[in-house]
Amino acid sequence: GGNTPKGVVCHKTLKKKKKKKKKKKKKKKKKKKKKKKKKKKKFSAQKLLHLNEAKQKDLYTFKVVNSRGRLVSLEKYRGSVSLVVNVASDCGFTQDHYTDLQQLQRDFGPSHFNVLAFPCNQFGQQEPGSDKDIDAFVRRVYGVSFPLFSKIAVVGTGANNAYKYLVEKSGKEPDWNFWKYLIDTDGNVVDAWGPSVSVKELRPKIAEMVRNIILKKKEEL
Repeated sequence: GGNTPKGVVCHKTLKKKKKKKKKKKKKKKKKKKKKKKKKKKKFSAQKLLHLNEAKQKDLYTFKVVNSRGRLVSLEKYRGSVSLVVNVASDCGFTQDHYTDLQQLQRDFGPSHFNVLAFPCNQFGQQEPGSDKDIDAFVRRVYGVSFPLFSKIAVVGTGANNAYKYLVEKSGKEPDWNFWKYLIDTDGNVVDAWGPSVSVKELRPKIAEMVRNIILKKKEEL
């Protein structure tokens, strides 16, 4: 058998090697296809999440926890004007803001206007108490009658979704207590102001918006 030409042996072994390579390539292709399918599944799940988030078209579509720990929908405020405020009990702005916010609520609320207050301890740790304590304090000291919700984070990765929406739509992020977001009857953000802008300065704008609601209702009658 030693007379077989070397070239022939080489040619046969090359053919075998090529067949093996082809089989390996086919296996690799199958693996790649499986990986692609997995990726597609993950992507579609992410897409669904984004679609669900996109459904939150306005503030009133969100659900939040009230000061008694109950999940409530902001949908009940649709058709009225809202002023969303991140509040704190021990801030230099506390007294003036709570006094003026309650005055607004008394004058324009609750059927056409509401202050929606969200306690937050992120700025200077000036809201350290429990929801129950905060609720009792503001009602006792300032006679607050507007809705007060559970304590939340308004900035950072753990920020409440409703606040993420407010920041995204207004382009303004709270950097201290008593940021004020004005919301129209359809749940859209009209504007936002920091604590250095007093509640009294916003009063004419709110009065005008409330007046428009009343006029619309009269026209519909």
